[in-house]
Amino acid sequence: MRLTPILLATALVGCTGNATAGESAGPGGEAEQAPREPAAPQAVTLEMAVLPEIATGGVLFIGFKPGDIEGTWAREGVRPAHFMVVKGVAFSETAKTEAGLYPDLTYFAMVDLNGDDLPTEGELASGPTPVVAGGAGTTFRLQSPWGTAPSEGAASAPPDSVETVQRTLVVDTEIKPPFLKKGRVLVVGLPASADGPFVGPLSREPALVWASDELELTWPVELTATLPITGDMMVLLDLDGGLLPSVGDLASAPATNFAPPAEGAKLAVKLVGPLTELGEGGDSGDGQD
Repeated sequence: MRLTPILLATALVGCTGNATAGESAGPGGEAEQAPREPAAPQAVTLEMAVLPEIATGGVLFIGFKPGDIEGTWAREGVRPAHFMVVKGVAFSETAKTEAGLYPDLTYFAMVDLNGDDLPTEGELASGPTPVVAGGAGTTFRLQSPWGTAPSEGAASAPPDSVETVQRTLVVDTEIKPPFLKKGRVLVVGLPASADGPFVGPLSREPALVWASDELELTWPVELTATLPITGDMMVLLDLDGGLLPSVGDLASAPATNFAPPAEGAKLAVKLVGPLTELGEGGDSGDGQD
């Protein structure tokens, strides 16, 4: 899975109804260390200028703090505070659904045409829409394809710019939050560190951010993941739904000068602590068991 220009792209969890990503973790902006309680579901109306090519599908909701909105998107480099997907929406000129959205955030709604649970260039999107508090419901007007003017140049995840391979990843953790039943694993590839100390993904632009599908968190978690073949690498458990590295995400120690295991071999990684402003979840090292 590749994160396209946004967020987001966004970089997660539990939901209600047909929501499948983001909700129970809640906003986890850069200053927040812990997930919030799930937002109460509310009525959502989607007014669509153009009907999608599919009759039913998913809708993405991408929330930012109001101060992070600039024009028709978020300011460059800003991470979303909340991200979730609602599945099985019946599309019409005025579509109805429910979503657990936070009233202190401003959201964008986007039709998930390809079903990958991520924003993709060309998918129909709304402008910035404040959520109405008090149960009155919120209306989103989806009017233009995302990734074209005027949305171009907004907050974005970097493209996959390194060579990669797919390997079996076995992730365990020293911290097991009892409330966390589902989540997404992130693989972050970084340019190789210089001779100085390791510099984490909050202080420099990653070359790769790969996100898993939402997983049942029965430890250890085993999955097929995309890994960089060179540079530095970290594995994270995305706690805030942003699909990008954020302060507080559970993180492995950094694997500097990383090399993936041989084909058919498994890579065992342990999450050792929250990601800090310095970008480390633990002592620098090879990050592997």
